[in-house]
Amino acid sequence: MAITKIGTIHQSPGTPGKHLKNAINYILNPEKTREGLLTGSLGCSLQNSYQDMIETKKYFGKTDKRQGYHIILSLPPNEGTAEQMLEITKRFTEEFLGKYEAVYAVHDDTDHLHGHIVWNSVSCIDGYKYRYERGDWARILQPLTNKLCKEFGLSTLQIEDQEEQEEDQEVDQMIMTESVSENVQMDTSGKAYEDVPGNLPPDNLQNEKIPLSAEKVGMPYIVWLKNQQKEKTDFDLMREDIDLCLSRARTYNDFLEKLVLMGYKIRGKEVLSLLAPGAEKAIRTRRLGDEYTVEQLKKRIGTIELSYSKVAPAISKISSNHRHMKKNRAKLTPYQKRYFRKLYLNGKITRYRNNQAWKYRQDITELHKLQDQVLLLTRYEIKNIFDLKEMRIQWESQKAELIQRRKVINTAWEVGFLREKKEISEKLKELRKKLKTADRLYGEGKEVRSYGSAEQRNDRTRARKQKSGEKMERSI
Repeated sequence: MAITKIGTIHQSPGTPGKHLKNAINYILNPEKTREGLLTGSLGCSLQNSYQDMIETKKYFGKTDKRQGYHIILSLPPNEGTAEQMLEITKRFTEEFLGKYEAVYAVHDDTDHLHGHIVWNSVSCIDGYKYRYERGDWARILQPLTNKLCKEFGLSTLQIEDQEEQEEDQEVDQMIMTESVSENVQMDTSGKAYEDVPGNLPPDNLQNEKIPLSAEKVGMPYIVWLKNQQKEKTDFDLMREDIDLCLSRARTYNDFLEKLVLMGYKIRGKEVLSLLAPGAEKAIRTRRLGDEYTVEQLKKRIGTIELSYSKVAPAISKISSNHRHMKKNRAKLTPYQKRYFRKLYLNGKITRYRNNQAWKYRQDITELHKLQDQVLLLTRYEIKNIFDLKEMRIQWESQKAELIQRRKVINTAWEVGFLREKKEISEKLKELRKKLKTADRLYGEGKEVRSYGSAEQRNDRTRARKQKSGEKMERSI
């Protein structure tokens, strides 16, 4: 029984597309997608999908409000394969989102396979924003999922009549913690994710709390679920959900994310309130018992939060003879040498201990920028500021041609153009990097030219002193 869920990704304060970027990063997580094998894209490059979507928004002047949408396709445990789920997710994306830029992925890190689709709210063809209408779940989304599942011999979900669907379900607001990897948005004023009509209870709720039985066959899922839950109170069900999330959470934020995935709305920080799917009033967790206060919930998770960042091992001393080894130096023009030396003397190049590099992150970033500048000068044989201007003009011209070509591709919109559009996006990214580096070189240009003239004077002075010294030696 495949279940389809859809939510809206809203803008975030400061950077409107932050939640969209977080959602893309979440579904493309290599740890959940076999190192990226279970991923794909439509209408944009997979590596630069977020940048492509933002450029589309800027082109049509629609950078605020709804940033995108997120669909989750879930299968029951032990049903289907990852390859089948990837093909279902891919075909769902192609049939449902022909005019929108989208990325999709399949996560196989849980006991049930589920596919994720995140797409741009603005069409790259006509600039219109996607709009979900009440009832689209029963008319479009779930029927499409059922059709694809039938083709692969998987179970389907029986859809209720539209009137019963509207009576049993309400429009829920849900905070988008699934896509926020670093921080959980708990303030209702800063909602990032919104469930829309037709969103069903999450699959892990029905799979883990209540086993499937033969009585469910031929019965709508929601009706069957309500019948199974008659013997338990709302407090009992909420305790079970909390205990389940606590058993699988690594941190408190992770615990809140899992609650949201089960359909709960989260309110408050010091006093946690949960609004269950379909409920009218939120319940404060402390009413569930002493073990369900915020303080006790954090203790039950544990005080040690695991870190999954890879720490580089300390580099040991290999040999004591490395100082005597011959060093290969790059062949630089006088202009390039003067520029590099100027930056070195100004303290922009610093040596760091390998195990202390984390303290100098900003300085290391500047060092990388300097490296890009020197490589640009040597790779394109830029000997002076005039050569730099000529190269910049060429790059600006190439950039304009690529942007114009991409507009033509967006207007035509054929599947055959997707690969060319991806190549154009990669070329544009490289050109923008070159232009940005060139702009930094312009900023240092005056200092470099003034330093060059001073250095030349110093060279002439040293030469005169050397000649005078040689004459004195000869006279002696």
